[in-house]
Amino acid sequence: MTRKNLADILKATVIGVGIFGAVIYLAAFPLIARELPPLSDSTSLRALWLAFVLTSSLPCYVTLVLLWRAATRISRGELFCLKNAHSLKRISYLAAADSAFVFLGNIALFFTKSSPLALFLVLLFFAFIGIFATVVFAVLSHIVARGCELQEQSDLTI
Repeated sequence: MTRKNLADILKATVIGVGIFGAVIYLAAFPLIARELPPLSDSTSLRALWLAFVLTSSLPCYVTLVLLWRAATRISRGELFCLKNAHSLKRISYLAAADSAFVFLGNIALFFTKSSPLALFLVLLFFAFIGIFATVVFAVLSHIVARGCELQEQSDLTI
């Protein structure tokens, strides 16, 4: 597989995840909030919960922008470059911050009886997926940075 194909697949994935995320955040979550008590019983509580959920989407979309930029660099042949390593590190930080936000906000909403148990468990699962993503992107950042160092050494040798 060529670097252009990899970059195109990454960009297609970014577009797909962006569209899927928009459907989930803008259509599915509001429908869920209308159906589940206590959210279905209170407009203000539903608005608070939806604001919390939508706020958690912001780091996800910043991540998609960073991945798009990395894919553009990959298509130009810049796979092992410091910009990609820094982008992956930023994505790791965004995932960590978003996971902490979802985890703490989810606990606060649950213990104030503002979120039903089912949503609490689902959002808890998403927080742990975010922790996993944090680790994966931190490792990828380290690998790309190390690859950049090795590429520079190789270029100097030749």
